[in-house]
Amino acid sequence: MTAGQARELLGLPVGADAAALGRAYRIAVKAAHPDLGGSAERLRQIVEARRVLTSLAEVRMTFAPARPSAIPPAPQSFALKVTVREALLGGRRKVTVAGGRALSVRLPKGLRPGDALRLKGMGDAGADIVACVSIESQAGVSVRGDDLWLEVTATAEQLKAGARLEVDTPRGRRALKAPEGAAEGRPIRLKGQGLPARGQRPAGDLILKLTVKAAEPASKKLLRRFSARWAA
Repeated sequence: MTAGQARELLGLPVGADAAALGRAYRIAVKAAHPDLGGSAERLRQIVEARRVLTSLAEVRMTFAPARPSAIPPAPQSFALKVTVREALLGGRRKVTVAGGRALSVRLPKGLRPGDALRLKGMGDAGADIVACVSIESQAGVSVRGDDLWLEVTATAEQLKAGARLEVDTPRGRRALKAPEGAAEGRPIRLKGQGLPARGQRPAGDLILKLTVKAAEPASKKLLRRFSARWAA
């Protein structure tokens, strides 16, 4: 008896599982039993059909109980604002996600606007959490692509070619010489001093946007000196 003949005898479709085989066998045995109006030959065929279907390797795999495939829960997302310094240097940040849960998030160096940080299994029911990054500008500092832009105000004397200029950058205080043309408002580009390289993104530059501070009137300067001496 072939597997196809056995399934036909028991009324089973291809792909029926072990539970369906058991139910079909019990019904067929009851209908074929000689004491209930059946025949011994029919009962023998039913028993043989069950043996064929449970012994064939092909059918054993067909009748193996199917395991339900676990569907992972959909990821949850939230907006994460970081400072320019955090985008530059990375670090850890405590955030509150949906439901009021507090999480500690590791921020890698070199975050860019639009980056997404995936927190594996940290959401409800084991879902991933996706943090969508934006970078908020700080006083005089902003991010444009890979570059950091820093607004610097100095006097014309300080911006004279070759003059020493002290600048507070997100990485700390920097001393540099004002290049030729700085007094005319030309930006100073410091190569590789912007956001660090990350993934496919190259290291950016630090660009100093220069503004010339108006000179203090002589009368105001004289008054300030007089006030200082009088206070002494």
